[in-house]
Amino acid sequence: MVPFTIVSSGPPNLPQLAGYYSQLAGVLAGFSFAGLVALVTARRGIDDVEVPIRHSVAPLTSAFIALVASSLDYAIVTGELAGTPRVASLQTIAGMGFSIAGIMLVFSILVLLSDLRHHVGSAAIQLLGNTSVLILPPLLVMLMWGGLRDHLGQKYGAYSEFVLADWIALGVFGVTLVAVVGFRVRSFRSFRPSSDLGRQAAVLANAAALLAFLSLAGSTILITFTTAETTISDAVPISALVLVAVFCVATAYSASHYQSSPHVPLGPTSHDSPPDPAGAKVPS
Repeated sequence: MVPFTIVSSGPPNLPQLAGYYSQLAGVLAGFSFAGLVALVTARRGIDDVEVPIRHSVAPLTSAFIALVASSLDYAIVTGELAGTPRVASLQTIAGMGFSIAGIMLVFSILVLLSDLRHHVGSAAIQLLGNTSVLILPPLLVMLMWGGLRDHLGQKYGAYSEFVLADWIALGVFGVTLVAVVGFRVRSFRSFRPSSDLGRQAAVLANAAALLAFLSLAGSTILITFTTAETTISDAVPISALVLVAVFCVATAYSASHYQSSPHVPLGPTSHDSPPDPAGAKVPS
């Protein structure tokens, strides 16, 4: 996964770039683990009736797992020879896991701040919502398209030609862009019970971990059963790009509800009073 380019003077040093991505994924995994530990520790020290931070635990845990898998995935790619047909395909497959882990990390922070809305305000939630809905999905699809271009360039030796795979990627990018803009423009004002948003977060968390391990498994299978000079089918990086786009759109859909429903409760908060079982008023 490299920055998108149509014209290139030569094949990039993808194994070296993979080493940088592996380090970045490892650092982000460390931050997410530290955040997870702090979250659990803070939860144990809260004396309020109930602070609903439980919704953010699964996304943050999933982000940690996906980032660890992505770091290992890129570490495997660093052992490849630069300029071979297989390395660009491996880079794109590894990019799928990193892209999904990255957007899940931002989404988990969004869910956490939404759980603590009464304590942190709405400015940070708005910022993370815009990032999750408008910025990351098209950006990650564009980065995956760049990886696809590297695959095509090292397989066919032509970086400047616009082939069928590029048209597919362009179509996926267009659909993603239209979808996320639609999510942002549309007003989600209807009440959504906490179980709906919590279930969405749980489903996305499980999907992120699964896709990250699928990315790692795909790289491992290619390295085990192919040689460095093996030409990988275009369907492999295209499938990785489509999976990233689908996951990003699904995440943007869920994030748009957190962003545009500032008063939707995700569960009881410290401002809620426990109900009176007898239904009687306390005498003054």
